[in-house]
Amino acid sequence: MTERARLHQELLRSQAFLEQTNTLAKVGGWELALDTNTLSWTRETHLIHGVPEDFDPNVGAALSFYPQPGQEQLEAAIAACAADGSPIDLTLRAITAAGERSWLHIVGKRVEDATGARLIGAIQDVTEQRSAVDALAQSEARYRRLFQHSLGLICTHTLSGEITSVNPAASLSLGRPEAELLGRSLAEIIPLERQDQLQYYLQRVAENQSDSGLMELVAEDGSRRYWAYHNVLDTEADPPYVLGHAQDITTQHLQERQLLEMAIRDPLTRSFNRRYLAELAQQQLEAWGCLVFDLDHFKEINDTQGHAHGDSVLVEFVAFLSSPLEENEVVVRLGGDEFLVFVPGARMERLQVLEETYQARAHLAPVRFSGGCAISRPSETVADTINRADMKLYERRRRERPE
Repeated sequence: MTERARLHQELLRSQAFLEQTNTLAKVGGWELALDTNTLSWTRETHLIHGVPEDFDPNVGAALSFYPQPGQEQLEAAIAACAADGSPIDLTLRAITAAGERSWLHIVGKRVEDATGARLIGAIQDVTEQRSAVDALAQSEARYRRLFQHSLGLICTHTLSGEITSVNPAASLSLGRPEAELLGRSLAEIIPLERQDQLQYYLQRVAENQSDSGLMELVAEDGSRRYWAYHNVLDTEADPPYVLGHAQDITTQHLQERQLLEMAIRDPLTRSFNRRYLAELAQQQLEAWGCLVFDLDHFKEINDTQGHAHGDSVLVEFVAFLSSPLEENEVVVRLGGDEFLVFVPGARMERLQVLEETYQARAHLAPVRFSGGCAISRPSETVADTINRADMKLYERRRRERPE
């Protein structure tokens, strides 16, 4: 008797442990005797449906906890399991006796032994899990709608620069179909002269986990597009990827460049103006040189042939001055028919080469001209340097063309 009592106690403890774990997992059991159509529930199954433990369930009552069409699905699954042993595995919306909405996962199978044929199974309250899944699905759906319909430019790429997604706005900005962009490297749509900047950008994103700035891209038609971007690195993803958001500021960028051009260039000849000359001089860390030119008898051209022809002469003369110049050497219109060639870091040898070149090609100029040169001195103003070049110009004119 003592051994039987001990075993009985062990059984009770096991049952209590099983019930506790089922309660924590919100898992209940059920059994349906096929010969009598009698339905039995465990204590946790009663709790899941919000009914007291003395509630005596039947198939009809059990089905009533499920609104259509879930009720029809469960009824058909029970019939199929009873007929041919098809397993039951359904997740259905349910309503408790108190009217609270929930999601229940129901599984079951057909067994047959000495007691007869019956269906046994389990039922679990998965409302929290289902809510989390639904919330995630809704969040993804919202993101997808934002991705598809946003006027902002959204794209993702790997840390090596491979494009993994682009939204329609980004595709439209570049004039390239989405399918054509996916899998391609950013290097393929960035100008060749900007390739080094791409590598610096990828390094900054990897190190700082974000980066902002202006990116220049090449559209399908070869035109340049300018994106003001703020990109962040998603380090929680495996592997990490860059989520990019940008605005197409091409029009604004070009307008700003035009305004800048208008501020520093002569509108007629497209050469730089005197204001820009002052900026160039300030940027120099060492001496700079200049050659100044004055067109001979230019007023007579305007008076006899008209200002339109005079304007054409000025444009052609700037082209003449520009032809032998090297990188960073530029033409500046000082005003009227006075021009200057700016030579950064100049030495007298370079100025002499340019002077000789201009004299040798003088027959190609649209008009006769006089010139002089000078190299800047420490603490000297731009005007003083130009004035010294002018003095040489006038001296040469008096010497070569006395009038």
